[in-house]
Amino acid sequence: MGSLDNIALEIQNTKSEIGDLKKQKQAKEMQLADLRHALLVAMRDEEKVETSDFIFSKKMPKPSNQTAYKVSTKVSEDEQEEQLDWVRVNHPELLKEELKVDPKPIRQQLAKGTLHIANNGKVVDDNGELIPGVYGELKPVEADFKPVKESRKVAAK
Repeated sequence: MGSLDNIALEIQNTKSEIGDLKKQKQAKEMQLADLRHALLVAMRDEEKVETSDFIFSKKMPKPSNQTAYKVSTKVSEDEQEEQLDWVRVNHPELLKEELKVDPKPIRQQLAKGTLHIANNGKVVDDNGELIPGVYGELKPVEADFKPVKESRKVAAK
């Protein structure tokens, strides 16, 4: 069983390394944002500055161009209904209605057995009718592990 332990340790180490790399990436992104801000401050009111090594220029956003704006519409689930209600009443042109097939009820019906996956991966109903453009598959078997608690290890010895 030693090889199982080795594999589990490798998985743990790899996950830890990935976590460390994510933290390093976030730190570098923050550092980059700080440096970009410092560059703007150092340029002061100049739109273009030339040194012996670099040519610095500011890219000024044009307020008349929609690409000059960043917009976030994310709200918590609690606030989402309030946001939608307000927009429906005050600015319905800001709403985007989107009709699309929801995979969640498809998964539910596959689990109940009222929809089925054909040999070609297409999803069919009880009558054998193909649902156009809908494909499915049963997820593969996965193995997982968790470390044995230290108290249990000591008791086993």
